[in-house]
Amino acid sequence: VVEIYVALKQIASYVAIGDGCYFGDVSVLLGVRRTASAKSKTQCMLYRIRKSDLVSLLHDHPAIESRMRNIAQSRRRRLAHYLNPDEIKLSAGDEVDSEDSRTDLFGLPSDDILHEK
Repeated sequence: VVEIYVALKQIASYVAIGDGCYFGDVSVLLGVRRTASAKSKTQCMLYRIRKSDLVSLLHDHPAIESRMRNIAQSRRRRLAHYLNPDEIKLSAGDEVDSEDSRTDLFGLPSDDILHEK
């Protein structure tokens, strides 16, 4: 379990992700500053890919690049809404993370996940 958090909010934990999820895409794919931080809550096996390697790989697979870029844009909008819900409204497609929602852990509080593990 990896917890994604934002240091700007009093309640720092934003979302917990698990098996098969990825993070860091917003900064890499959209060319913006890092929007959140990640902290392992359980023992994890993580894989790292350099930006140059990812960009090269995605260049050969434009459909995957398009999907990942759309997910990154949606994540950025959703985080902006989380930080400022009165000013930033979500569109229907941004309400649920289409990638993370595919995992069994989606929507569960990280403390509940830890208890189950």
